[in-house]
Amino acid sequence: MKNVIKKSVFVVLVLVVFIPASAFCEYGTLNPEDKVNVSLSNGNLTASIGSIWGGVRGTIRVPATGKWYFEARGWSTPTGSSPVDVGFCEAGHPLAGETQYGVHMWDEFNLRGGGVSGSIPRPAITTVQIAIDRDNGNAWLGLDNVWYTANWAAGGDPAAGLNPTWTSIPEQIYPAVHLYNNQVMVNFGQAPFTHTPPAGFTALTTGWVQSGDDIYSQIARVGIGTDTPRTSLDVAGTILADKIGIGTTAPQSKLAVNGTITAKEVVVTIEGWADYVFDDAYPLKPLPQLESYIKANHHLPGIPSANELKQAGLPVADILTKQMQKIEELTLYLIDLEKSNAALQRRLEKLEHTQMK
Repeated sequence: MKNVIKKSVFVVLVLVVFIPASAFCEYGTLNPEDKVNVSLSNGNLTASIGSIWGGVRGTIRVPATGKWYFEARGWSTPTGSSPVDVGFCEAGHPLAGETQYGVHMWDEFNLRGGGVSGSIPRPAITTVQIAIDRDNGNAWLGLDNVWYTANWAAGGDPAAGLNPTWTSIPEQIYPAVHLYNNQVMVNFGQAPFTHTPPAGFTALTTGWVQSGDDIYSQIARVGIGTDTPRTSLDVAGTILADKIGIGTTAPQSKLAVNGTITAKEVVVTIEGWADYVFDDAYPLKPLPQLESYIKANHHLPGIPSANELKQAGLPVADILTKQMQKIEELTLYLIDLEKSNAALQRRLEKLEHTQMK
């Protein structure tokens, strides 16, 4: 007879998914589908424009978690008639105007966004740096490795998380440039950065990074059967696999987990159960023999020793059945003990009755 055992546990299943090279997309660019008045070149990394305001957002949204970095450079000297803005903005922010968050570069440099303001004389710089800490909602502006606070003071420190330029930045933001009669080139990591990103910050990519023959992502979501994945892997359908390894690359069974499994419920299908203990012919070991066995072996009869379990592991269905066998044996011992106690009680009552006569 088949029996089903239910135990309350919690299971977290994490799958390793290998993405074919044909699906690989390494770094983002400026978005040819999300621009106003600008022309794109250099693999959609350089934006240029004539005597009209325009702008363009990046192809990728800054991920909701993590610390991200990108740079911009390559403009002609910005002036009042050829300004350049570099920063980030929300999807709905107008592109034919100044940046929502960032630096407005012309005869002087102005901070924009998040309630910050102020200006400094136009410095002789080559590179604008943007560092965004999504885990803490902060962002920093850097000009050739001088990082600025919200009041244009040098002293921002993105690596330490101190003195940000902007705080409480919006949830959904994109890198963006705005310009007039000028050009600007962005670098999300396609080429070596002019300056080393602050410690802990990573090039702003689409999530997929190639290292030799390996393709991996720390932020991307994979959808199979769905175009709106809610988690790192979202499968709308059935997964078929010969073996699945979680935390191991060499699974020895259909599912091998090198770590903790949690779940609301696990159902184990077994063959047979320990009800045979209650058969009249079951050879229940006398307690003196059981005591001798325990003293000699340091475990119950029929139960694997600690060394055996350490070497072979714990077979759940088999151990559950053997545990139930011991529980039922214990029940029989208790019944016998109760009968013996009842018999002794009757003898005691009879003896007391005889003495009272």
